[in-house]
Amino acid sequence: MKILPNTKKLKQLSNPDDNWLRNWYSNRKIEDDYIQEGFNMDKSYYTQKMKNIPAIERVDIIDKNNPNITGKYYPETNKIKVKKGEPSYVELHEKNHYLNDFPSAMRAVHKDIVKNELKPSSAFPKTSPYNTNYNQFANEDEMHSRIMVLRKAAGFKPNQFIDEKTLDNFIKTYKRDNSNINNVLDLAKNKKAILNMLNYMANVDNKSKYNTTV
Repeated sequence: MKILPNTKKLKQLSNPDDNWLRNWYSNRKIEDDYIQEGFNMDKSYYTQKMKNIPAIERVDIIDKNNPNITGKYYPETNKIKVKKGEPSYVELHEKNHYLNDFPSAMRAVHKDIVKNELKPSSAFPKTSPYNTNYNQFANEDEMHSRIMVLRKAAGFKPNQFIDEKTLDNFIKTYKRDNSNINNVLDLAKNKKAILNMLNYMANVDNKSKYNTTV
């Protein structure tokens, strides 16, 4: 008897975002052995969660009280919903939330990074969403997912240290057509701040100002 392949499983395994995320979290490399050991504390969680990245459910509306919400990960049901018509990077953003939904050692690092590298709410006009909804924009988990969107769009590799020239090469061709990346560029204090987020988010660097006890 011929055994037919599980088409749902094959589709899941061939999803570009899923494969990109699996590659990133499987192959993240840090030169310092001690720092790599810190990252590895979280790796078992990633390894398990990467096996079953939820499929995306496209819906007409996510929250009738807030039509501006474009995507949402629901930890209680392990589902991801994205509004119809939204770009694919919203899916990547929410899938990254799913992958980091555990007691992460890196979350404290991310919190220190956004605290140090983002402009304060007072830097924006009172009518700006960056002012009125600052806590949402400056949330460490949200910023981490935006950074992952930037990494994928720019083609950055999991073992790549991003220098100023590399970032400039991306920015000079960027068309501001990705709201996640726009948020990073608008909220960061300066170019060095963007580089620090790119290089130090998703690792534990005991030698940097983003040190934490893990």
